[in-house]
Amino acid sequence: MAPTNSEHDIKNLLRAGIAAAKAGQKEEAHKFLMDVLRANDRNETAWLWLSGVVASNDERRICLENVLTLNPGNQTARRGLEKLAASEAEAASQPTAEIPPVAMEEKVIRREFAPFSPASAILYPERQVQEVRWQEPVVPQKAAQAEIRAQSSYDDVWSRNEDICAFCAHPVTPDDAKCPKCGHNLMRKRFTYEKPTSSTHVYWVLLVGLGQLFLIEAIVLILVGKNYLAAGGYGVLLLIFWGLAVGVYFRQSWAHLMSIIGLLLVLFGFLLTAVVDVDFSRLGLAVLDESIQNFISPFVGGLLDFLKVFEVATAVLGLFYGIFKAGPDFERIETQMIATVTKGRRTAADYHNIARQLSGKGMWASAALHWQRAAAQEPGQVTYQKQLGLAYARLGFYQRSLDVLQSAFDMSTHPPTKKSLAQQIDKVKERLAAGN
Repeated sequence: MAPTNSEHDIKNLLRAGIAAAKAGQKEEAHKFLMDVLRANDRNETAWLWLSGVVASNDERRICLENVLTLNPGNQTARRGLEKLAASEAEAASQPTAEIPPVAMEEKVIRREFAPFSPASAILYPERQVQEVRWQEPVVPQKAAQAEIRAQSSYDDVWSRNEDICAFCAHPVTPDDAKCPKCGHNLMRKRFTYEKPTSSTHVYWVLLVGLGQLFLIEAIVLILVGKNYLAAGGYGVLLLIFWGLAVGVYFRQSWAHLMSIIGLLLVLFGFLLTAVVDVDFSRLGLAVLDESIQNFISPFVGGLLDFLKVFEVATAVLGLFYGIFKAGPDFERIETQMIATVTKGRRTAADYHNIARQLSGKGMWASAALHWQRAAAQEPGQVTYQKQLGLAYARLGFYQRSLDVLQSAFDMSTHPPTKKSLAQQIDKVKERLAAGN
């Protein structure tokens, strides 16, 4: 059945998939639910039911993780992941033949829809362009290669299944706010959503637009109304809202909050002037001749009223986006900085580049994990072996470092490289002897 964008057809496919899953017809259910996700890959219910009919635990975990990505508060998916982790832990405690992992591919799906009207294109731009990231199993093109690790006889953090500090590879617990060994702060706040949505872009554009309207009004008051006092006030508002727009662009929570307060104050100011009925635009006309005032006053008043209509409309629209649409983009969650591998399917060169960036930040344990992946994908690449060995040495695992560097030395046929590796091996031997 071909995928469709009709809401009615999607609901029918979803009902058919759920019915088939309840009846134990997993293949039929899988087909229907995948049709739903091809039409709308943000369907939380379809991902949840798909997790019950897929063939492997890896696929089931991906489905449940996608549910939590769409709705972090989904307790059913959270309990499913907990049960899955418990069953895998129990299976891991029993000796079984090693099963190669299912390769997963991260996809970015971008869809563009024609707006129903010009108004909808302006008010709801995110409905015209949608971009979603999700994962799906792929058929491996070649046999998976084992990850490079030092000898299994070593009994250290690289041989155990435990969390380690991203900086020094010392074991840490979920309660550790700082690493017991290196003292680095392990807790950091990151955005709930990696990239801002189009709502945030619209919001900061509205703030910039409101500032531009204040600029135009200030120019009118100076050139036509000769009201320098009021023009100065609008100049201050211009600087405030442009500054807040910059903060919103860089997703600063304080800018988001202050911009909402600023918009509320602007609307309150417009309401107050409407109730009190004070015409500030006339303050600057007193210096002019009465005949000139009579000519200019209607023009200035009409132009300023016209600008105020746009300012009020922009402020109201900005409040709507700031409160109801862009808010989730500024939410942050606290996570612990443990050594992990960046998610997604990547090449050995990708892992190498990520490892270099991490090592530049002092996160040598995370860098070592990425060089392990790079060396596993391309075992014949001496550079990856060398960098992995140096990372082990930097972390104090000298015997592992020595083994990896010696392996790279044996593989290398380039004299300058062999000379450099020999020097590194001598240094590691000295440190190993000093430690003993």
